[in-house]
Amino acid sequence: MKGEGEDQSFDISALHECCAKMKLNGHGHATLDEMQTPSGRLADIRMNMMEGGGVMVSATDITDHKRKEQMLDNLASTDPLTRALNRRGFESAVSRLREIRHLKDKSWVFGLIVLDLDHFKHVNDTYGHAVGDRVLERVAETLRQALRDDDLVVRLGGEEFAVLLPSATAAVTKRIGERLANMIRAIEVPIDKQSKQFVTITASFGATVGGEARQSFIELADAMKAADEAMYEAKQGGRDQMIFKIHGREGDS
Repeated sequence: MKGEGEDQSFDISALHECCAKMKLNGHGHATLDEMQTPSGRLADIRMNMMEGGGVMVSATDITDHKRKEQMLDNLASTDPLTRALNRRGFESAVSRLREIRHLKDKSWVFGLIVLDLDHFKHVNDTYGHAVGDRVLERVAETLRQALRDDDLVVRLGGEEFAVLLPSATAAVTKRIGERLANMIRAIEVPIDKQSKQFVTITASFGATVGGEARQSFIELADAMKAADEAMYEAKQGGRDQMIFKIHGREGDS
């Protein structure tokens, strides 16, 4: 039943256009995939010419199938604990972002930050893996809340994360890295529901930029290598700090 203020009209212009093309090209059948119906569900449409000039139209509801596909895709591309992207999901998302930039005739540039939590093994050994998992969840949540919608947060594995910042310059990447470091320092995770004792954490950061910048091209893999090296230098230099370096260059830039 149509409720007050609801528009349940069905735009069938696509069906008319498909039918016209089918007749013009002399084909006996045509398809329209994933067409949205008035109820909001998706259907695959099949059109077949009948003897005498008529057209038979059939529709197969594929909504539940597409939802299952999306669910499986999400499971394959995200980390189940932190809901951050995993490596596979990260690489796929980066490819899509790069394609979108090129479709808009814009250069593909990005900032990249790799961070590894300091002394995380001590947290697990002292308070247990349940507390360690909550720390990881809070870190991922903090990263997501601090960033823009098109920025990517990925769990590389263990206590190591990465953040990709589309279109970010070196200065912006450094500034965001410092802000993330401050936000992680402020995280407090209670050791249990009754306790007033909290676990705090810091992280070591490596940052870089990549893409089609300064008449050179830095691939994601090379940028990841530079950021990872910078992060390990931050670890060796005392932890709880950020080091910036660019692939192919020595030192901070």
